[in-house]
Amino acid sequence: MKNNRRKRNLRLIYKPPKNKKSNLYAAKSNMNRSKRKKYQLKDKKKLKRLFVVLMISVVLLSIFGMLMKKAVYFLTTKMIRTEMLQTGSIDNDFGTSGFLLMNETMVYAPEKGVFSQKVNGGERVPAQQSVGYIVGEIQQKRYKQQYVHVETQYEKEKKELEENINRLKENITTLNAAILEKTNKLSQTSLGYQKVDLTATSDELHQLGTKRNEGLEKIAENESRLESAKKQVESQKKSLEKKYLSGAIALKAPVSGIVSFYFDGLEEQTKPETFDKLDFETIKDLKESINQVKDENKIQKGIPVFKVIDNYHCDIAFLCDISSGLSFEKGEKISYRINNNEKLFSSKIKQLVSKGDEVLIIFSHDQFEQSFIEHRKVDLEISNMKLNGVLIPTESVVKIEGQEGIYQKKKGILTFVPLNIMTRNENNVIASEFSGQGEVVINPHIIVWRDKFFPNHAKK
Repeated sequence: MKNNRRKRNLRLIYKPPKNKKSNLYAAKSNMNRSKRKKYQLKDKKKLKRLFVVLMISVVLLSIFGMLMKKAVYFLTTKMIRTEMLQTGSIDNDFGTSGFLLMNETMVYAPEKGVFSQKVNGGERVPAQQSVGYIVGEIQQKRYKQQYVHVETQYEKEKKELEENINRLKENITTLNAAILEKTNKLSQTSLGYQKVDLTATSDELHQLGTKRNEGLEKIAENESRLESAKKQVESQKKSLEKKYLSGAIALKAPVSGIVSFYFDGLEEQTKPETFDKLDFETIKDLKESINQVKDENKIQKGIPVFKVIDNYHCDIAFLCDISSGLSFEKGEKISYRINNNEKLFSSKIKQLVSKGDEVLIIFSHDQFEQSFIEHRKVDLEISNMKLNGVLIPTESVVKIEGQEGIYQKKKGILTFVPLNIMTRNENNVIASEFSGQGEVVINPHIIVWRDKFFPNHAKK
């Protein structure tokens, strides 16, 4: 029973293949399965070896990179050069634009009409002298016609007389040559060189002399007529002008000074006594708008016709940054040039007004320039101003995040020090509020490059 039951179970578990082909397929399948397992084991071993190699390579490369970084950082640090700071001075020459501050008295048109100018711009006049007149348009037109007629007649007569004088002078030249020739013949005859009829030669010489004298008299007569015509036309012009101006309004200089027919619209803002009260932004916005009144211009009532400038009192004002302004003191002398002129002036500073990071400087100018009657703004070149302080080599200055500064070495530690530079030249700079001592790096760009590529070291 038991044996039969075991046999039955075996039959249930194992079913033999029905044919030979099935047996062969099962055998091959078992063989492939064993090969696959063998290859899988080999691949796992290769992957493990590759992973180990990669890990070792990464570690070696990391070590190599760290060593290279340390080597480069060490080498760049060794390349940093320093030198000791010293004190000294720098010429603080700079160019800027300035404003003329003058006492100007304006004269306005009391009525509309045509302006008749009698004084040239730039002339100095005493108080109450007539500078010009305002006349009616019809009166001015009539005067102009009569004036042109008188001038035309004079020019016509002058031309005729001058032509006569020139023609007579040419005749005199010809007669002089003929007289000289006859005189030479007489002198040669007296010395025995040739035979000449002395009587005939003397008569010809006498006639030539008579003609020459008559010509000279005619020249003198024509010159006299020309001078008389000139005086007559001047008299006629004066008579016309007197008649012309009889109904005109005289414009007189209220004070003595230099006459100017130029206006820029800044006469009120640039008074010497109030200019320093202006806001700096207002000063920066001041712009010239040049207008000129000319002879025979038609003018309206109430507009400025001319101004009288006090040439004995003139100030010049200019703005500069606080770094340059710190070098100036009230009462000290400065040297300067105006409008690219080679002449060097010297004057004392009258006022110094500081607001924010700018300084307004006002100084006297004793010599009135002819160009002052036309333009308010002048080009200034401030010279011979020396600034004293610590001389910082120009090559030491570097800009980091928009801030100029230097790297100083103190007790072996490099520190970036921001600077407020007052002045500079090719070799050195001087900064305000800097009195540092010790060593300064003269090739700071190496530090900038090093810290850029090695930020972690820079933080340390």
